Amino acid sequence: MNIKEKSKEVLDAGVALLAPGCGIVSKTPTKNLQAMIQMAKEHKY
Repeated sequence: MNIKEKSKEVLDAGVALLAPGCGIVSKTPTKNLQAMIQMAKEHKY
């Protein structure tokens, strides 16, 4: 499962705040954060 799919899964489950757990590690790929942000913008609440 990729970042966008997992983000959609938790949003669909009713999570009110989508955020990386325990902060962001310095080696986290920017594309992963961008995918999570994009899904949050596209999600219909």
